[in-house]
Amino acid sequence: MHVQPLAVRHGSRLALFLALVGICGSVFSPSSRSNAEGISNPAPELEVVVVTARKRQENSQAVPISIMAANGELLDRSRTLLLTDFVQLIPNMQLQFINPRQTAFSIRGLGNNPASEGLETSVGLYLDGVYISRPGMLTSDLDDIEQISVLRGPQGTLFGRNTTAGALSISIRKPERTFSSNVEFSAGNFGLKQARGSVTGPLSRTLSGRLSAFYTGRDGTIENIDTNSDLNNQNRLGTRGQLFFQPSPAFDLRLTADISHQQEDSGAQVLVDPGLTLANGGPRPNNIFLRSARFGYSPTFDPFSRQVNVDRPWAIETTNVGTSVEANWNLAGSTLTSISAWRRWEFLPSTDLDYLPLDIQHTAGNNIWNRQWSQEIRLASPVHRSIDFVAGVFLYGQRLETANVPGATYGADAAKFYSQPTLILPAYSLAGVTSYTHADADTDSEAAFGQIAWHVDDHWELTTGARSNWDHKSAVVRRTRSGGFVLNPADPFFAAATAARNQLAPGDATADNGSSGNTLSGSLTLSYRSADMLLVYSSLSRGVKAAGLNTIILPVGADPVIKPEVVNNIELGVKTSLLNHRLEINGDVFYANIDNYQTTVRDRVLITSYLANAESARTRGAELELRWAVLDGLQMDAAIAYDEATYTSFHSAPCGTEWGRDSGKLRSNRQTHLRRAPLVGRCACRVPPWTDRQFAE
Repeated sequence: MHVQPLAVRHGSRLALFLALVGICGSVFSPSSRSNAEGISNPAPELEVVVVTARKRQENSQAVPISIMAANGELLDRSRTLLLTDFVQLIPNMQLQFINPRQTAFSIRGLGNNPASEGLETSVGLYLDGVYISRPGMLTSDLDDIEQISVLRGPQGTLFGRNTTAGALSISIRKPERTFSSNVEFSAGNFGLKQARGSVTGPLSRTLSGRLSAFYTGRDGTIENIDTNSDLNNQNRLGTRGQLFFQPSPAFDLRLTADISHQQEDSGAQVLVDPGLTLANGGPRPNNIFLRSARFGYSPTFDPFSRQVNVDRPWAIETTNVGTSVEANWNLAGSTLTSISAWRRWEFLPSTDLDYLPLDIQHTAGNNIWNRQWSQEIRLASPVHRSIDFVAGVFLYGQRLETANVPGATYGADAAKFYSQPTLILPAYSLAGVTSYTHADADTDSEAAFGQIAWHVDDHWELTTGARSNWDHKSAVVRRTRSGGFVLNPADPFFAAATAARNQLAPGDATADNGSSGNTLSGSLTLSYRSADMLLVYSSLSRGVKAAGLNTIILPVGADPVIKPEVVNNIELGVKTSLLNHRLEINGDVFYANIDNYQTTVRDRVLITSYLANAESARTRGAELELRWAVLDGLQMDAAIAYDEATYTSFHSAPCGTEWGRDSGKLRSNRQTHLRRAPLVGRCACRVPPWTDRQFAE
């Protein structure tokens, strides 16, 4: 089934315009001016950071979890407008970003597969308590943010789906009973133009509302020599509306709807490394310079040139729409919460995959249509008792469709470019040939979870919890080859041309795969708290990332099912509050063993990447953070982290072609991809061992 793209391009612009008009008008109201006059001097103590890491509001210094959080005011002051900026504030957290589809978060060295529709991420992503299935759904501007918190280490008990590395939780500012508004305009080099604003206030005795909107536009930062135009511009806009209904202190309901749109000539990458040396140390035969020279062209590899030379469009269009309803009931001190949500995300790219001004590949990239819905119901007991608990159920469904950008894949220069020096194929060998792959991937999941805390006395606390997930996945993949000239068996190039087509544009094939199973996550934490000054904790946790399915036609012998990733983590930590809460020093050490680490491998003979399991991996390290209110109005923050994430067993990794027989020749056989090369001791995720951050304000 093909899902038609959402027709929201003009509708989203109209919604943004109306939202900004309303916000700008509200700025000049009397109550808005009086609110602006009420700003007070900074308090001498550090601000208390309140988080919901255990599904209830708590001081972060009292939670036995490694947490880092930033509120909306800090994000605004530091001009942190994208998550690519935010991760720079969090040691041991990284974000790989090429485009919204090729986006991957990692924490403590865990997290991979930036463009794999068959897997979820290892870092659980949440927007106002709603699970976000694709990282690209969070790549737009950070607008009207209340807080972003990062929980490091497995969080499978309460956060559930796919949090083996940790969780990233974003909270949006809620509607308020007091009228207020703000609007901000900014400009910069490269033609940067930004506008953002929000307005909130009462609509009736029981109803409040909030409206926010943003727009970011910027010229391109990379020059395309071929077309004398700029690429990698920015053109993003969005709006969000909220209603908050509270007829009594015992019940409230919050309705949220948002839409954002991105349409840019972006995603271009400069050429960095020609790859002239093979993994075995030998020279690469038939390298990029030799092949380009056949057309009288020599590519330039300079990471600082800010130039590309491509002859095909490079563009991205995304649409992100969602709505959620959160309801809370106070039942004799206990809180019953329901969160219902639906989201839809589309990613429509156009890419020049050969990165050259030659007629090699006409189209490239994958269109994505993603729909998801979720329902969570949980009950939280009253606090300040000897035993408290949180328990609930979670239901989730996802329907994802992916397909190649339609059109002819190979151009008139393809055959000559991919040929070996000893046999240059004629243009008709590949010209006009198209390989098209379409996949439908469905996921349904149910879970039951619970966590209980026993406050042994005023100092000691023992917390344990578990979560059982039932996951059901299916993937139907269809690949077709079409176009191109009909090859004549009498043609002297017939055998070589046929081999080239089979390698670069494989023939028709289908696959229908599925996976179902139950997984168990859990945690056990013992903590000691001395008044409000010291918290010491130790924890054992087990996180499970659901099984995955490949959404491409695989090489012979490759398993379409990726087994669940299991992380067993041990952590020791301390949190201190000193100098009358003017100084906080927090630290932890951790060690995690990962079984069946889900990763991406590349078959260099068949020129394809697919998902697989590494037998095991390991991550270990330490983290240290400091917050210090030096003087009234002067605060210093510093953090440093060390992490070592390596494969401890990966004997099934496909090896490069240089390790096979007849290295450098265009093959029609499929023998070499069965060869394997161990990667034991190699880095499991491309992250630096040391990360840090410091700032003062």
